Amino acid sequence: MKVKRISTIAALCLSGSMLLSGCSLSGIADKILGHTEKTVETDKTSQSAQKSVNTVDPTMEKPSFTVNLEGSVQFSVGSQAAPLTVEAVVNDGGTVTYQWYTNNVNANGGGDKIEGQTQNTFVPDTAEEGTRYYYAVATNNKDGSVTKSTSSTIEVQIVPEGNWVEENGLKKYQIFDGSFVTGTWKDIDGGHYNFDENGYMRTGWFQDGDGSWYFLNPDGTMAKDVEIEGFAIDSEGKSEAKKQAVEAEAAAQAEGQAEQPAQ
Repeated sequence: MKVKRISTIAALCLSGSMLLSGCSLSGIADKILGHTEKTVETDKTSQSAQKSVNTVDPTMEKPSFTVNLEGSVQFSVGSQAAPLTVEAVVNDGGTVTYQWYTNNVNANGGGDKIEGQTQNTFVPDTAEEGTRYYYAVATNNKDGSVTKSTSSTIEVQIVPEGNWVEENGLKKYQIFDGSFVTGTWKDIDGGHYNFDENGYMRTGWFQDGDGSWYFLNPDGTMAKDVEIEGFAIDSEGKSEAKKQAVEAEAAAQAEGQAEQPAQ
């Protein structure tokens, strides 16, 4: 009976304490049972690491493009493209930054951001043939606020390096700019070709300016790692055996001419 009276008194005390103090039952119980309240500290470091978001202020001066994009340019596939350039200015003391975009339609909106391209110049990729459109967004940054302007677009065509043409029954290789490959070697679609001073593709045996001999197949490609007409050709397309044979023949002819009696 005594135990029940003590329990009842404790319960009444707990209820009264909650009504007077506004404390929860669990909080009073924790204090009675000796539990200590733990304070969860905010990670101040993570808070300070959060990036501030600049506010768009439509009343700020928008960047004005002094150098803009226009028209269309062509580059051959795999070549080094010339840089595209824009320039924008503001007169309110702000700082102008840039971001380049690419699009598959001729529009300066809705394009894909080109990561890392934040300068006023950009060099297009020429790895694949096709047509892309480019534009840049210029941003005026001042006192935590920003305002933006968008450039016009430029069409960039990545075209084949060139194509074969036939002239007088012989092949020539014309570059996309209209010129022809002349007097040099040229790699085309995985083959190594040589063209004479008139731009015609060579075939058969050919001695280069360094004195080395090569054999160009009927399709114009340079022969390698093979034996032709009894002359071995190495992995670089050179035939030392052909060179020695030609030099020996030339020496024999010179000796024969020297032995002829004077007329």
